[in-house]
Amino acid sequence: MFSQQSKVFHLIFILAAFICCISTNNVVAQILLYEEGFEGGFPSGWSSIPTGVYDSVNMVGSQSDRFSITISVPSPAGGNNLLLKNCDPEDMSPGDYHEVQTGTYSTIGYSGIRVRVRHRKTGSFNPSITLEWSGNGVDWTNLTYPNAVSGWSQTSFLNLPGAANNLAALRFRFYYTATNLPSNNNNYENCDNLGIGNYRLDDFEIYYTSILPISILHFTAKAIDDEIRLLWATATETNNAYFSLERSADGVQFDEIAQVPGAGNSAVTQQYAYTDRAPLSGANYYRLRQVDFDGAYSFSPVRRVVFGQTNAVRLQPVPAIETLQVLLDEVPSEHIAWSVYDQAGRLVLNGYEAEETAQFDVDVQTIPQGVYMLRLTSGQFMHAVRFVKQQ
Repeated sequence: MFSQQSKVFHLIFILAAFICCISTNNVVAQILLYEEGFEGGFPSGWSSIPTGVYDSVNMVGSQSDRFSITISVPSPAGGNNLLLKNCDPEDMSPGDYHEVQTGTYSTIGYSGIRVRVRHRKTGSFNPSITLEWSGNGVDWTNLTYPNAVSGWSQTSFLNLPGAANNLAALRFRFYYTATNLPSNNNNYENCDNLGIGNYRLDDFEIYYTSILPISILHFTAKAIDDEIRLLWATATETNNAYFSLERSADGVQFDEIAQVPGAGNSAVTQQYAYTDRAPLSGANYYRLRQVDFDGAYSFSPVRRVVFGQTNAVRLQPVPAIETLQVLLDEVPSEHIAWSVYDQAGRLVLNGYEAEETAQFDVDVQTIPQGVYMLRLTSGQFMHAVRFVKQQ
């Protein structure tokens, strides 16, 4: 039996050893922020495309729905999980699009956001699952997502970039394209056929690794006449050197347009403002990169303002298969530089067009099926628009 004093020394020794291990082995603490185990059925705020989820917990929906909440055998730590089916009763080409989108989660005040999930699949489920995240439900970014195996397994931590910190409405979506079509003549297109194969999700978890050095009360962007006014405020600040105000035409590639000094250390509300006197034509995305005195930084939520012409660039056909036709509502007086980026921000195509060109074609035959961003630059004109490429 330890004395009270020896217990204290013993606890101090354990804490010292723990701190030592963290500092020498670079261990990062994982703190659970949200968890969904589907024990209450299909979660409130979640949605599906096509709509319709058979919820065996709450007895809602039909077994012919493309998604369901069921108990699998063998089951993971919990009993219920979300089942995604490889079926296509409507015989869509190249296959029916299936999507499950989560509800929204707040990461205000947190950084180092990461997720992991427990999953499994049957051997006959062969579609590839894509996992993406978004801070606004419009602009989505891909996460490298490992393929599931036949038995239950848990993914390693999937790290989100700094742009996922301090968001009011972080969300995720899983999607895939069905491969079992009526034209295959295998009778697997029906969603209530047990032979179609399935993919199961359970224990969807969101973690953070640290608390942000500042607490942002609000960050707004608004078009006023020929300018865009940006306002933000902080409740507290710790070692805050400055804010780097960044702007983007596509919400992916950001450039710094200004630096605003921070308050250093503050326990009272601080108000900040900046006016962008030369906004881009079309969409303008803004974010704050808060930088500490030691160089560490974190990002604010992204704000989007559409300025001037909203339909300056039109694309057809949508989706594109071989050729993407670009139509400009105004004829540029200077040459046009165009580039195509994939969802990871990698450049896949680029080229130039002569001045006074209002229409041109982009050959997209060589790029894989997926979602891409087309960026156009001509003098002071800059515009970005997403498009879908299909095989």
